[in-house]
Amino acid sequence: MEYCGDVVQGKNHLEPRPIDGGVADFLKEYGSVVNKATNEVYRAYHEHCTMNDIKPISNIEFSKQVKRSFGVNILDKKINSMKRRIFSW
Repeated sequence: MEYCGDVVQGKNHLEPRPIDGGVADFLKEYGSVVNKATNEVYRAYHEHCTMNDIKPISNIEFSKQVKRSFGVNILDKKINSMKRRIFSW
């Protein structure tokens, strides 16, 4: 499976690219990403990949897969006087 792009060519149509197995496994283990900083969730995903000998995808592609698969958005929010990007409904 390729890591980049939003669609795959089916026989007669385009369909959403399925979530990468490494990301799916990580998210099952990690739990909800809602109201968590995108960089913190990606850092945990990267550690998960390192421990399980999986090649991680980029942080941008990771966020795209999470958004597409779980219907979350990414919002800018101030947390402790610092601007953070968080996953949100």
